[in-house]
Amino acid sequence: MGLSRIGWCSFAGVTVSNLDFNLATPKLVSVDRPCSPTMQYQEFIAPYRHGSKYYENRYDDIEIRVVIGFNGTATERQAKITNLLQQWIGKKDKLVFADRPNLFYKARFYKSVTGKDSGTFTQLTITFIASFCMYEFYGDLRDILVKDMDMLADDIGALINRATWQGITSYTAKIITNTGNFESKPLIEVTGTATLLTFELNNVEFSIANINGTVYIDCEEMNVYKIVNNKKLSVLSQWQGDFPIVPTGESTVYIGGVGLNVAITVDFKNTYIV
Repeated sequence: MGLSRIGWCSFAGVTVSNLDFNLATPKLVSVDRPCSPTMQYQEFIAPYRHGSKYYENRYDDIEIRVVIGFNGTATERQAKITNLLQQWIGKKDKLVFADRPNLFYKARFYKSVTGKDSGTFTQLTITFIASFCMYEFYGDLRDILVKDMDMLADDIGALINRATWQGITSYTAKIITNTGNFESKPLIEVTGTATLLTFELNNVEFSIANINGTVYIDCEEMNVYKIVNNKKLSVLSQWQGDFPIVPTGESTVYIGGVGLNVAITVDFKNTYIV
């Protein structure tokens, strides 16, 4: 049974590693994943015009197939397979490979698991449906805030990119930078008071009325909320506008409003299409 040169993969906190030379542990046999996602195009055909025009639409999520090998007696192999699948099936979590250990896919089980026996070895083929892009570690500020209100994101190092501006009382312009190679959907935290806050990034603007405390704008989940008793409470009724996306490179953020006395934090992952 040959082993993958990638070395290891990890999903839902469980690692399958070839660096462990104990033959009794599961091994990573192979990984099949695309080098880049598929872009879906819309075709436009004009009468009496040769050829077609194509417009970019969206990226498709990708399939990643992982083959894992198990060694031992039939009973031992079945016990190891059951143990692994019980920890993975039904999960939606980070999928990481050793060749790019600082990046992860958002992945989940997609198809049934297939097995192939050969002597004392069994090979399982597991197919994940994964995000079309990869994200840079670590963690997710939304979940950290909900799980443990006493933990400070600064202490955790929860996200790669962070821009924080204190004491905003009048119209101002700020700079943020996305060092990935694909756009990123931020989590914006607003703390303080304001009769009306306006926020513009990359020609996308939103406003929030009657801020008193901390409000979170989750641009990935398209949600606006407060956290009360460790639970998210929607404040979309105070919101107008669209959810901004952080483009690659340097961008200017424009902040204004009425009765402003706020601090604003913009958190976003470096995001990679390849």
